[in-house]
Amino acid sequence: MATKAAFVASDRDETLRLGELAARIDAIRARVEAEVGAADVAYIKKVRRFSTAMEVVGRTLIHVSVDPFTFAVGVGTLWLHKQLEVAEIGHTALHGTFDKLPGAERFHSKTFRWRFPVDEESCVNATTCGTTSTPTSLAGIRTSTSVRSAFRWRDRADVRSGLDVPDGATPL
Repeated sequence: MATKAAFVASDRDETLRLGELAARIDAIRARVEAEVGAADVAYIKKVRRFSTAMEVVGRTLIHVSVDPFTFAVGVGTLWLHKQLEVAEIGHTALHGTFDKLPGAERFHSKTFRWRFPVDEESCVNATTCGTTSTPTSLAGIRTSTSVRSAFRWRDRADVRSGLDVPDGATPL
C-alpha cells in the first residue's frame, strides 16, 4: 500500500512540474508574440521583394545564357528565390506569424499562397506538409505520417555510428 501512495504522490509531483513547464512555455510565447510587430512586417516585405528580384534575375539568366557559367548563376539565383519562398516567407506565414499584424495581409496563414508547388491546406497546423496516408521519402522508403516515427530503424542508417542498425536492434 505504501508503494501505491508513493506512485500517487509521484504522479501529483509530475503533474505540478508539467503545469509549471506549461506556464513557462506560455509566458515565452506571450513575450515573443508581443515582440512581433511593424519591423517584422517590413522585414518580410523586403525579403519578398528580394526573392522576386532573384526569381526574375535567375529566370532571365537561364533564358539568355550562352555559357555554362551564366546558366549556373541563373540556376543558383533561382534556387535562392525558391529557398526564400519556402523557408523564410512561406514557413513563417503558414504558422500564423503575421495573422494579427496590420499591413501583412498578404502573409496571413488563411490566405497565403506559396510560389512553390505545395498544398497549403495540409500545411496549416500540421506536422508535415502535403503528406498522404502512406507517403514515401525521397529515398523511396515507405514512411508513416508521424514525424516521430518517420522511419523504422532497420530502414535507415544510425546517424551516430554511420552503420546500419540490424533488424530487431535498438540504437545506442
